[in-house]
Amino acid sequence: MEVQYTPISVDDDEQNSVINLMPLNNNSTVINIDENDNTTNNHKKTKISFFGQFLIKKVYVTALYSFLALIGINIVYSAIVGSYIDKQNTNEEEIEKMSKEHPVLIGMYASLIGPILEELFFRKLTFGLLKRLSLILAYLLSSFLFAFGHFGFSFSLLIEEILFFPIYFFAGIVLAYAYNHDGFILTSMLTHIMYNSTMLLLQYLIEDI
Repeated sequence: MEVQYTPISVDDDEQNSVINLMPLNNNSTVINIDENDNTTNNHKKTKISFFGQFLIKKVYVTALYSFLALIGINIVYSAIVGSYIDKQNTNEEEIEKMSKEHPVLIGMYASLIGPILEELFFRKLTFGLLKRLSLILAYLLSSFLFAFGHFGFSFSLLIEEILFFPIYFFAGIVLAYAYNHDGFILTSMLTHIMYNSTMLLLQYLIEDI
């Protein structure tokens, strides 16, 4: 015997749709359609533009925590290996030398332009591509390349100044985390900008003492 159903109500809202069907024998059948379910949800996560990221509070919170982490790593590492290092690495020496000749230009590059370009290349591009293969690989390889870049991509210079490598590598890990945590490149950019600006300011202050 075929059972016929009579539609009673349809209730649609932003979250779900409930369709009630009443059979003729007074037994009701309720079909719940949850639009939030992965099988029925065709909505993709809205992408936020770069300038829109400036309006997101968690961007600044994560950037601040990451910046403090970088400062902490720098302090701890300096306390551990500082006695074994009797000079600056080549990268820092070149920046210091050029900053004396062109303080404004080098200051702008080291504290603003450089961090932005490095985050676009090492985090947005390199980390982003490697993450498709493996998150761990993305962290390790992008951080290695970031650190290696501060030695001019020279293995001979890297070996000569190997004690400086870990500080750049761990900085790369923190910056990758800052980017990956919320998925906003502005977060790692702000972290990098704050860190470089602080180090540059300390360098100027030490020179004046």
